[in-house]
Amino acid sequence: MSNSESVSLLAESAGEVAGNPTRSRKRSVVWQYFQELPNEGKAQCVHCSSKLSYHKGIGTSHLQNHIRTACKEFPEDIDRNSIFPKSVSTIDIRNFVLDPKLVRDFMTKFWITANIAFKKIENGFFKRMMRTAHPSLEVHGRHTLKNDCLLVYQEEKKKIAHGFANTDSCVSFTSDMWTSNQNLGYICLTAHFIDGDFNLHHHTINFKQVPHPHNAAAIHSTIMDCLYEWDLPNKAFAFTLDNATSNDNAVKKLGETLWAGMPFVGADLHVRCTAHILNLIVQDGMTALRGVVEPVRDVIKHISSSISRLQIFNTIPQQFNLRTKRGFSLDVSTRWNSTYDMLKEALEYKDALNHYANLQNIQAPNLEQWSLANRACQFLKHFSDTTKVFSQHNSPSAHRYVEEVWGIRELLLDEKNRSDTFLKVLCDDMKSKFDKYWDKPNKILLVSSLLDPRYKLSFLKYCLMKVYGEEVADRKTNEALIWFKAYYSHYERIMQRSSQSNISSSPEVGSSASMLSSLSGKRKLGLEFALFRQRSRPHRSRRSEADTYLDDSLVPSREGEEFDVLRWWRRNQDQYPVLARMARDFLAIPLSTVASESTFSTAGMVIDKYRNSLSSETVEALICAKDWLKGYLSDDDEDDEGVITDQEIN
Repeated sequence: MSNSESVSLLAESAGEVAGNPTRSRKRSVVWQYFQELPNEGKAQCVHCSSKLSYHKGIGTSHLQNHIRTACKEFPEDIDRNSIFPKSVSTIDIRNFVLDPKLVRDFMTKFWITANIAFKKIENGFFKRMMRTAHPSLEVHGRHTLKNDCLLVYQEEKKKIAHGFANTDSCVSFTSDMWTSNQNLGYICLTAHFIDGDFNLHHHTINFKQVPHPHNAAAIHSTIMDCLYEWDLPNKAFAFTLDNATSNDNAVKKLGETLWAGMPFVGADLHVRCTAHILNLIVQDGMTALRGVVEPVRDVIKHISSSISRLQIFNTIPQQFNLRTKRGFSLDVSTRWNSTYDMLKEALEYKDALNHYANLQNIQAPNLEQWSLANRACQFLKHFSDTTKVFSQHNSPSAHRYVEEVWGIRELLLDEKNRSDTFLKVLCDDMKSKFDKYWDKPNKILLVSSLLDPRYKLSFLKYCLMKVYGEEVADRKTNEALIWFKAYYSHYERIMQRSSQSNISSSPEVGSSASMLSSLSGKRKLGLEFALFRQRSRPHRSRRSEADTYLDDSLVPSREGEEFDVLRWWRRNQDQYPVLARMARDFLAIPLSTVASESTFSTAGMVIDKYRNSLSSETVEALICAKDWLKGYLSDDDEDDEGVITDQEIN
C-alpha cells in the first residue's frame, strides 16, 4: 500500500468519526458492488455472494481487487478495470481530521501482526516519531499495549464466534502439538467450515498449553476444553491429525463424546494426515537415492561453505545463460521434498556445477549420476505435486482424495517406471508402505470424493476395477455407496426436523382445526373429506435426491482448467438441497494438518528468546489474533507495490 493510499485510508476513516459528510465511505464506487454486513464483520459481493472481511477503518482496496480479478459472476460486458482506475490519491491536508483512537487501533494491530515485542513501544525514537507526526499522538507503555492487544483479541474472537453461531454447517478440525523454547507443550486447534454461501473458512481458534505428560488424556481434555469454549461440541465433525499413537487414543475418546449420533458411530471421522502418510511412503524409497544424491550434495556443499567460493561460482552461470545464485538449497535428511528441491535446482545448473567442479578440481557427478538424478527428480515431482494438493487449506481438497491417492498408486505400478531398474527399486520400497496405509481408504474421504460432480461413483469404480478386477470393484464400490446413502439419510432427517420445527413454530399451525370449528353443515363436511383424502392418499415411492444425483450425467472437466467444486454446489443447491447441505460438511474436511503446523512458525516468532516469559494466555491471544487479522489484508495486493524481488536484483 502506497503512502498516499495510507493517508487516504486514515483520512477517510477519521472523516467518518468526525462526521465529515464529504469523506463518507459509503460514497465509494465499491459499494455499488458490495453490501456491508456489519453484524458479521463482512462485505458481500452482490454478483457472486462471496463474503470478504470488512469493518470500519480497514479500507476497501481488497474489495476493489475482488471486482477487478476474483469475482466469477461479474457481467462480462463491463470493463472491470475502468471501474477502479489506479491513480494517485489526492487529499486536502487542510481538512484532514486526525483520530487518535483510530491510530492507536491500527498501531495495536500492527504490533500483533508484525510479532513485535511489547517493550519496543517504549523506544525513544518511536515516541519522538509519533509526537512529530502529531502532538496529540500519545504513546502508551508496554502494559497498556498488552491490554490493547488482548482487547483486539476479544473483539475479533466475538466475530469468529458469531460466524460459528450463525451457520448450520458442521466444523472440522486440524490439530498438532508444538514445543516452545520454554519446553512447554502447546496444541494448535484450527477450525474449518463452509458457510451457507459456500465460502470456505479456516481459523486458528486455540493455541493452548497442554499439561505434562502430553498423552492421550491430556490431548483429549485440552481439545474438549477448546470445543466447549467455542460452544462447538454439537457441531464437531472430522478431526485431521498425524499418526501419533497419542492422537489415535485421544480421538477415540473424542468420538465417544461427539459422534454417538453419527452414522457408523463416526467411524473414519478421524482422518490421518495424508501429507504425513505420503512423506512416510516416499521416505521408504529415499535410501535407494543415496548414491545419486550424495555426489550432487557434495558439490553444492563445497560452493555453500564460504562466500568466496560462491563468488567464484557466480562467474560461471552467465556462460550458460543462467542467473547468478545467492546460494543453493541443501537438503535435510528427514525431509524428502528438500532433496527433491535440491536436485531440481542442481539439474537446472548442471553445466555450471560441472564447470565449477573442474575448476576447483573436485569430483562432480558423472553422466550416469546426472541421468539418474534427472529420472529421480521427474519421479519425485509427482509426489511433490500431490503433497501440494493435500496441503492446501484455502480451498477444498477432500473431493480430490481418490484422484490423488490412485494417481500415486498408478505411478508405483506404471510399467514404464517398473521397466527402469533404478526406478523399480523406488517403486517397490514405496508400494509396501502405500499398501500399509492406503490399501483400505478412509470411507469418509470416499464419500467426499463422490461429491465431486465430475467423478461421482463412476471414477471410484474405474480406479478400483483397474487394481482389483470387476467383481471386487463392485463390492468395494457398493460399500462406499452404503456409506454415502447412510450419511445422505442422516442429513435428510436433519433437514426434515429443521423444516418441521419451522412449521410448528409458524402461527399458521392449527389453522385447519380452528377453521373446522368455525364451519358447519356441508362446508364443514367438505373440508373434513379433503383432510381425510390427503391423509389416506397412497404413498408413492420416488427416487431419492441421492439416486438422481448419482444417475445424472457427469460434469465435463476441461484439461488445464481449475474446477471450482464449491461454486458448482452453490449453483445447484436448489436441485440437490440435502446433498448441498451434506457437501458443505464433507468438502470442508482438510486432508492434512498443514493449517495447524503453519501456525508454529508464527509461534516461534512470538515466543523467541527475548519473550519467553509471556504467559500462555497472552501467547494464545497474540497467535490467534494475528491469524484472524490476516483476513483483512489477504486480498490487498497493493501492499506489495514497490517491493523489489530477488529476480529483479539478480
